[in-house]
Amino acid sequence: MVKLLILSDDFTGALDTGIQFVKYQAKTRIFVGSETDDIDFEKEDAEVLVVNLETRHLSKEKAYETVYKIVAKAVEAGIPYIYKKTDSVLRGNIGSELSAAIHAGGIKFLPFIPALPKMDRVTRGGIHYAENIPISDTVFGKDLYDPVLSSRVKDLFSGCDVQVAALSKSNHYDTDFKDNTIGVFDAENDQDILTIAKHLKEKNQLHVMAGCAGFASVLPEVITLSKGSVTVPQLNNPLLVVCGSIHPVTRKQVEYAEKIGYKRVSLEPQQILEADYPDSGEGQQWIASFKEELKNNKVVMIDTGISNPEVYASYSKKMGIELTQAGKMIAKGLSRITKELIDEQWTGVVMVIGGDTLAQFFRATKCSEIELVCELEPGTVLSRVKLGEKMVWVLSKSGGFGNENLIPVLVKKIEKMI
Repeated sequence: MVKLLILSDDFTGALDTGIQFVKYQAKTRIFVGSETDDIDFEKEDAEVLVVNLETRHLSKEKAYETVYKIVAKAVEAGIPYIYKKTDSVLRGNIGSELSAAIHAGGIKFLPFIPALPKMDRVTRGGIHYAENIPISDTVFGKDLYDPVLSSRVKDLFSGCDVQVAALSKSNHYDTDFKDNTIGVFDAENDQDILTIAKHLKEKNQLHVMAGCAGFASVLPEVITLSKGSVTVPQLNNPLLVVCGSIHPVTRKQVEYAEKIGYKRVSLEPQQILEADYPDSGEGQQWIASFKEELKNNKVVMIDTGISNPEVYASYSKKMGIELTQAGKMIAKGLSRITKELIDEQWTGVVMVIGGDTLAQFFRATKCSEIELVCELEPGTVLSRVKLGEKMVWVLSKSGGFGNENLIPVLVKKIEKMI
């Protein structure tokens, strides 16, 4: 029976949150299906079930409907803990999704801890910061597809029919409310989060909750999930880095890795946005030449012109493709090409950067099973994935995670596992 249900708005979020429970060897399963109607909570034997709802880019109304439906189903099934995973930099439909969760959960108070201290994302005085800069003033406020317009967390709930209370750091929290209330907690380190979680446990207010991987990381201790050690797997070269993100953090990582000698290939817009390219004569010839690069290099990075995204914007405009639609098409096209590169003989590691690209990659490769293994770096998750009939090692991370030298750091860790 499921003890904890985690509902994520994208795939990288599902994995980097789910891995927090694998660390404790809690029996954790990622639901791979596309329809939540297919979930039978009573038949699930996992202690923790993670479901990717892919609501990040839906309309507010559709996101509300999706979350409400599955939370109501989970409540009816008697699941004791329901966790709505949110983006650590406040992107997506957080207001409508948490409103749906509190309404469907039949509760008066829903705790929301947005902070992720390990990635220097904290909440202070109701304002969310990344590296001590208000989040809307960072690169996340300039996101092409989903910009964060306000750093004040309460603003996420503008127009929602719930009360929102900003709760400052304290040794004693007052969380007794008569009306439906979402409590936004300040937190600047893991100890702050643990203190809040223990208070909520004592008040019996953890039935429906929300936050990113930061809040999730303390839950195994608070709600008494099983704990054990992680077995380190054996990996193989090469490492294929598939970069579908245009985030400046990822751009610096790719450019740094290229600077120190790793092979980088930037795809042209036609290769990505033309659906039949991988099957064309030119496409097949290019794929064959790329496979040779994989044989001759221990690390190969493939990206969509991240250093010059204007090329894709210009091409999309020329072809009459809207910006939001272009993002989806890029993720889908990159995934189709990656599928062609990973043939039956593939024994290496694939690293997929960007939640949309990861979701499309799993679709293109007919992913039927995801076994979370460990975090090689904060927010960078190693999984053993069944793609069609073969098992493949997959690394995944959000575009905004990690330091500039992340890729060589990961390469060194992989080499120790060979």
